[in-house]
Amino acid sequence: MGAYYITTDLEFRARFNPVVLDEELRQAGLYGGVDERRGYWKGGYSCGECVYHPTSGLRHLLSIVEGLGAEARGVWDRCYSRRFDMGFQGFDARFHSNWQVSGRLMRRLADVEGDLVVTIYRDDEPVETR
Repeated sequence: MGAYYITTDLEFRARFNPVVLDEELRQAGLYGGVDERRGYWKGGYSCGECVYHPTSGLRHLLSIVEGLGAEARGVWDRCYSRRFDMGFQGFDARFHSNWQVSGRLMRRLADVEGDLVVTIYRDDEPVETR
């Protein structure tokens, strides 16, 4: 099975209203927002800069989080879930896809206490191979 990269999304969950974080992420050029459901808030964001390569998308989102102001960074730190979700579209093929995230980038991810998530969307129409 092969896969091609779609985008990287930034997601978080909190037990409080993260309005300051939401505002700062949108001011940084991310698209998305926050929804409240059953006593918790979920934020989901994407960006135009995150569609070229998985590591460039991750680098861009990390730069935004690393550059948050003190109040928004405090909100980020208090969230109980902080995810950088790399999305891929799978397809049937006789070859594989290989994407690498460097140790340096993983350290940056750990420094903001972020989780790396890889989502592979199933291809609805598999390619027939003989």
